[in-house]
Amino acid sequence: MKHIARVLVSVATALAPCGAAHGCKVSHVGTAGEIVEEADTIVRATAMRSVDTQEGHVVVFEVREVLKGTFASKELVLPGDTDSYQGRNERPIPYDFVRRGGRGGSCFARDYLVGREFLMILQEGSVAWAPLAATNEEVSGADDPWVWWVKGYLAGRTASTEPAK
Repeated sequence: MKHIARVLVSVATALAPCGAAHGCKVSHVGTAGEIVEEADTIVRATAMRSVDTQEGHVVVFEVREVLKGTFASKELVLPGDTDSYQGRNERPIPYDFVRRGGRGGSCFARDYLVGREFLMILQEGSVAWAPLAATNEEVSGADDPWVWWVKGYLAGRTASTEPAK
C-alpha cells in the first residue's frame, strides 16, 4: 500500500502546475553525468508550436539531432507552454540544476519559446523524470557548449564545452 501511495504522490507531483507558491524539494538533484547516463534518449529539438489538448497544453518540437538512443519520429510532443518562458539556464556548464522555469511547483521546467532549440534528455519519452535536473535546456544549435559537453561525455572523453578542432 505504501508503494501505491508513493506512486500516486510521484504522479501528482509530476502533473502539478508550476508556480512560485508551490515549493519543490528533493533529496538529490541528478548531476549532468548522472542524467546523461540514465537517459534512454537525448535529442536536440526546436519548439515549433503550442497546442491545446483535452489533457492540457503541449509543445510540438521538430527533432534536429539524436545524440543518444533512437528516436524514429521527426516530432516530439511534451507537456508545456510557450506563453511564459523564463529563459535559459544561467548556471555554468555542465548544468547542475534546472533553468528558472523549473525551480518551483512541479520541479520540472515546462516553459519553452517557439523557434528556440532545446536539448532534451529523455527517459521513456519524458523530460519529467529527474526533479530539478537539467533535462530540457535551451541551446543555440549544434555548437552550443551544453551540446558539446553532453557529446563529449557520451563519447567517454573528458567533457568539453568547445567543438573539436
